[in-house]
Amino acid sequence: MTNRLNKTLRALAITPSKRLLLFVGILASVVTVGTLVAKVQKFLRLGPDAGVLDAAATLSSDVFIVAAWIVGWTWALHLARGRWSTALAALFQFMTMIILLFLVVEHGFYLATGSLLDWHLLRYTAEHLGQLKLVIASEMGAASWLGLGAAVVVAITPALLLRGRAWQRPEGPPLAGRIVTLVAASLIVLGLAHASLSLHKLPAKLQLLRSNAAAAHVGDGLADLLGTSEGGSEDTVFKPVEPVVVTRTNETKPYNVVMIVLESVRADVLTPYNPDLKTAPFLGELAAKGTLAEQAYTVIPHTTKSLVPLHCGIYPKITPRFHEATDGGMPVDCLARLLGRFGYATHFIQSPESVFERRRDLVKAFGFERLSAKEDLPSEGFQHVGYFGYEDDVMLQPTFDWLDQQQGKPFYLGLLNATSHHPYEVPKNFEKRKWDVGAKMSRYFDSLRYTDRFIKKLFAGFEARGLMKNTIFVIAGDHGEGFNEHGRYGHDDSIHEEGMRVPLFLVGADVPAGVRLKGLWQHIDVMPTVLELLKLRVVAGDLPGRSLLKGEGHKRLFYSCWRDKRCLAMREGDTKIIYHYGKRDPEVYDLAADPGEKDDLLAAGKVTVDSLAPQIAAMEDWRKEVNGRFQAQSERRKSPWISDSAPADIGTPVDITFDSFARMIGYKVETNKLKDGDATWVTCVYEVLRPPKPGWNLWMHAAGPREKGKVKLFNSDHVPVEGSYPVDKWQAGQFITDRHWLRMPPGYPSGDYELTVGFYRRDGNKRAWPHGEGLSITASGGAHLGTLHVTNPRAPAKTPLASLLAKDRALVSLEAPSPLPGGATATFADLLALEGVTQGTRRVLAGKSISFTWHLAVLQETPRWTDIFVHVEGPLTADGKGYIDGKRSYINAVHRSLPGGPDIGKWPKGWHVKDHHAIHVPKHFRPGRYRVLLGFWDPNRDSPEHRLEPTSRAPVIKDRVLVGEFNVARPGSERPATP
Repeated sequence: MTNRLNKTLRALAITPSKRLLLFVGILASVVTVGTLVAKVQKFLRLGPDAGVLDAAATLSSDVFIVAAWIVGWTWALHLARGRWSTALAALFQFMTMIILLFLVVEHGFYLATGSLLDWHLLRYTAEHLGQLKLVIASEMGAASWLGLGAAVVVAITPALLLRGRAWQRPEGPPLAGRIVTLVAASLIVLGLAHASLSLHKLPAKLQLLRSNAAAAHVGDGLADLLGTSEGGSEDTVFKPVEPVVVTRTNETKPYNVVMIVLESVRADVLTPYNPDLKTAPFLGELAAKGTLAEQAYTVIPHTTKSLVPLHCGIYPKITPRFHEATDGGMPVDCLARLLGRFGYATHFIQSPESVFERRRDLVKAFGFERLSAKEDLPSEGFQHVGYFGYEDDVMLQPTFDWLDQQQGKPFYLGLLNATSHHPYEVPKNFEKRKWDVGAKMSRYFDSLRYTDRFIKKLFAGFEARGLMKNTIFVIAGDHGEGFNEHGRYGHDDSIHEEGMRVPLFLVGADVPAGVRLKGLWQHIDVMPTVLELLKLRVVAGDLPGRSLLKGEGHKRLFYSCWRDKRCLAMREGDTKIIYHYGKRDPEVYDLAADPGEKDDLLAAGKVTVDSLAPQIAAMEDWRKEVNGRFQAQSERRKSPWISDSAPADIGTPVDITFDSFARMIGYKVETNKLKDGDATWVTCVYEVLRPPKPGWNLWMHAAGPREKGKVKLFNSDHVPVEGSYPVDKWQAGQFITDRHWLRMPPGYPSGDYELTVGFYRRDGNKRAWPHGEGLSITASGGAHLGTLHVTNPRAPAKTPLASLLAKDRALVSLEAPSPLPGGATATFADLLALEGVTQGTRRVLAGKSISFTWHLAVLQETPRWTDIFVHVEGPLTADGKGYIDGKRSYINAVHRSLPGGPDIGKWPKGWHVKDHHAIHVPKHFRPGRYRVLLGFWDPNRDSPEHRLEPTSRAPVIKDRVLVGEFNVARPGSERPATP
């Protein structure tokens, strides 16, 4: 086909120079048409009544950018020679395909949401593509897929048809050069025209279309890479908000607290705020029993951002990124952490998955002890709805099960649903209603009815458990939802009332009933309200919100769009001002006379832009202050615990070095006796010897009794300095005081829990093996800080043997035990030494177990496959040399040394190991005396049976050392039988 085309071109006198123009012309015309058609469609949608001059001013940037694109590439292709010509042609073709794909995606996004796509949203989509693919697919209709396919086909076709030497610079008069010169001159004219038209005053809605979309993305991308796209003023230093300190009072009431956050629920369509609309009849009845804020607002209309003021009482950082979920990103103690210190059990449950937008990290930063999300919930019998998870009812039984575990202890429970999120999908068995509001909003209303039913079931569970009288319920929408009221669908950019005004009411213990509050309220007011209801006193700190119980709202509110520098708004009394960062004129509304925000006072000429300067400056200052204080608060949070010299109080002095990058110089455990659900402060002081390599983390475990054959392990891994200073950020010469609030979760069995701490890397689960003086070293590579004695009346202590076998009771030391335990001593091939044996008992009933502890020393590193074996033989004759009636019972006691620790072949020289071993005696064993033989073997050795040859002052029997004897008795017998 290509050869036939080339013959046709030669027949038509299409020279290589003209082919170049043809190649450029095909691709350039497609880009030009695509760019202008997309812009014209936006223009007609936003300004159907606009004039010709408005259209010219809107399109001028696109015409100029496209012309510059064409001229630049044509010159480059014309002047290039040889292989450079081919390389540039391929790059031009690739860049053209990228632009065409961008045009399809950008315009499709606009048609679906009414918002313009920007660099930050593209980056966000790339970062969360795995979770957003269903969202994208739901909006990709046939036209979108056809457009993407056409873009690829159009971009690659010219190169397939005109391949070969078509791109090389032709000899003779440069026809293309003369044409490009003419086009370049035209480009200058277009540039002047564009500059002139940029002075034309466009209607406010059309001002967003003034720039070319691709050029705007490049500019935003460069600003993002340079780090100038967010944050406060560089020359302004903000004081951090004082940390919140809360204490009990004589009136403190340990009420339970439940915060229910409703996904994408706006106030004006919910029954408590619109009684004629039966979208949520149960919530309507519930709100009448409590205190409701008639005008409550989110801060940023995006779920992850909205959770911050609700649970922490502060403004979230004004940026599309989720800094609050990063290590050290949360600058204050949130409600879950504060209540946890007063003995509250804390749990956050959501139906979406936990990885989206780092929800698991965010919940941990809030201070919740536990998160249950889509991947943790039992899904059998429930339908997957929407993008992110199962229907909300999937949370009911796990919630009730957790409530039942608390057994009267106070708790703080956070809940977040997802069914009411776009695309507003409900389970198939849920009855839908006919709403006269259009198809999309009808689905939304049905999702609200389903959410209402879920809340009703939830409250029925609390009622059945008698928890209503001593529980405070907070019900709030995270943000609203737009349905083209102002040209927007969804919520991220919905800065008008439909996106910002949310339901907010409280009901339950000590909450005034039947109260509807006037005034302006915001998510930041929830935490002060809960603290006042619990009668907890804030003795220090600065919360920007105010308690709803005071009855007086804010005089002024600030809020922001989620996307970076897209819009800010300020509500002062009934006046609302929306600022668009200069991308278009501000908007001004009188919400008392115009609650639907239909009449823009600025567009009507009743307000001037100049008169809004103070309010716009106040909004900008608010944004800068919030972001500036976030950084200042993070630094302040770290400063008391990081210093250049050792603190005066280091607790118990020790000298334990971890992998030569950090040295523990002291530690303190406030109390080691804990009741069920109690907590203690654990403080460790470290000296940083050298900067840790990336990836190092701190771990802290409490390993206790066995439960169903497994060690009951509490994982209290955490980011040091209360979450503010990750290990891999430490600097050489610093002294780090890590003060950690360790709370044993309710329900753990009574017994002894060995507390250990160490460092690990996620890649390969590598651990920094410690060495030094002052603490024992565990087999799992940690420093043993002591034993926590837990008492739980509902879960009595296990037997001493079960406790003895706990994982981290097998300890490693660099010093020989003193005094040495009794028993035989031996060496095995000069590699290992048996320093002593501890035997639990001399008599055991058949069917039970007997415990031994081998005290071993590593003389030299052993071969890789070295392992321990223990044999039990008997019953013995009186002289111990034979078996009764010539018969014997035999056990090959298979044993894994140091469970959870390294294999024997990896034990380093100098270790002294205390290795616990339980030997089960079968029920069929005859009464009598039995002997215990210990040895080591290596399958690569040539010695008999591959065993290490022992040297011992105790008897050696076939390369096995006699290490102990015991008597077996039948159950019910008074004393062991005699031979």
